[in-house]
Amino acid sequence: MAYKKDAQLFIQAYKLYLEGNFQQVYDLLTESAYKYPEELAKIYEWRIDLAARLGQVDLAESIFKEALDTGFYYGERTLRLDDDLKEMQGRPVFETLVKRDLEILKAVQIQTSPKLEVLYHAKGTSAATPLFMALHGNNSNVDKFRQYWGALWNKDWLTVLPQSSQVGGKDSYVWNDMATVQKELKEHYAFLNASNTLDAARTIISGFSKGGHAAIEAAVDQYFPIKGFLAIAPYIGKPEDLVPHMEKMTNKHLRGYIIAGDKDTDCISGATWLHEEMKKRAICCEIKVYPELAHEFPDDFDTILPDIIHFLLGG
Repeated sequence: MAYKKDAQLFIQAYKLYLEGNFQQVYDLLTESAYKYPEELAKIYEWRIDLAARLGQVDLAESIFKEALDTGFYYGERTLRLDDDLKEMQGRPVFETLVKRDLEILKAVQIQTSPKLEVLYHAKGTSAATPLFMALHGNNSNVDKFRQYWGALWNKDWLTVLPQSSQVGGKDSYVWNDMATVQKELKEHYAFLNASNTLDAARTIISGFSKGGHAAIEAAVDQYFPIKGFLAIAPYIGKPEDLVPHMEKMTNKHLRGYIIAGDKDTDCISGATWLHEEMKKRAICCEIKVYPELAHEFPDDFDTILPDIIHFLLGG
C-alpha cells in the first residue's frame, strides 16, 4: 500500500506498478533509493520483486543478497507467495538466500513481544471509558499506522494501537496466526480494563488489510465485549472461513462497517462477499466502496470517521 504521508516517490511507484509499468518503477526506485535511507527495506523488496517480474532473476538474487548484507530481512509469505517471485522459487541461489533470511527472522521472532501504544487518553469524565482499538496492516507497524487517527484526538475515546508480535520482516509485523492474535488482543484488553472501567457499549475495534480481517474475527467471536468493527480494505484470504464464526455469533447486536476500493483487486471481492453474507444473517453491516481507491485509506477518512463511529454505536 501507499501511506498518505509517504514521499511522492512511493505514491508514484505504486501507481506505475498498478498500471503494469514495471521497468519504470524499477528505474525510479533504483535512481531515487539514496534519497530515502529510512525506506530502504521497502525499496529493496520492491526492486527484488520487479527484477524478478522483468525476468532478470540473477539481478533479483543479487539485490536480495545486498538487502540481507545491509541488515534487512523479509517474511516467508513475502518470499514464497508473492506473484512477482514465482520464477524465483526453487532456484539454488534464491533458496540459499531464503534459508539465510528465515534464520535471521527466526532469531528476531524469539526476542519479539506484542506491544500496545495508547495513542490518545479518553477526554471524557464519565464513569465508563469508551475504547477504540485499531490494528495495523500486515508488514507494517504502529509508527506507520498512527497517522490515520487524528480525528480521534481530544475526543472521548481511549484510542490504542496494538502491534503484533508476529514478525513479517525488519520493523514490520503481521496478523497471520489468529490463535496468537486472539491471545494478544485479549491480554491487551485485560491490561486496559485493569486501569479503566471500559464501556462495552462503546467499544470499537478497527483494522486495515489483514488487521481488518483480525478486527472482524475479534468482533464476531467477541474476544472481549465489542459493539462494532470498522474494516478498511480488509484482506480475507478465504472469506468462507468466516462463515462458522458468524454462525456461532453470540452478540446479535454487533454492527460493522467496511471501507473498500474498487481497484483493490486482492480485497474487493472478499469485502463485498462478507458484506452480503452478514446481510443474509441479519448482521447490521454497511459497506462503502470507493470507485478509484486501491489498497489504501480514502482521502476523506478523517471526515467520515465520526459518522462511521456514530453508526457503529447504533446512531
